[in-house]
Amino acid sequence: MEVKVKGFEHPVTLYEALGIGRPHKLYLPDTGESIVSLAEAVPLRYEIVEANHLGGESYKGSLTKLSPKGAEVRLEKPVPILSNLKMHIVGTDGQDIAGALTPRS
Repeated sequence: MEVKVKGFEHPVTLYEALGIGRPHKLYLPDTGESIVSLAEAVPLRYEIVEANHLGGESYKGSLTKLSPKGAEVRLEKPVPILSNLKMHIVGTDGQDIAGALTPRS
């Protein structure tokens, strides 16, 4: 995953360490995280990030499933695999809830 880090001009790539190879051969156990369907879809608004700039258009979507490290969403407009998105959860009044979600699809 690439993230923007304060003080760095370019994004920094983050990796999840799952083990150490030879000579140690130590690996973390597979936790088998399961994704859980939400009782109600959570409305959201999203924008596609291209070359570190927002695309300008905002689209509707909904958060439908969650796991400790991931989520599943339904999007109004399909996006290419590995696109960067900026998402905002939308409250019952139709206004964005403070904060932003920045996953990678």
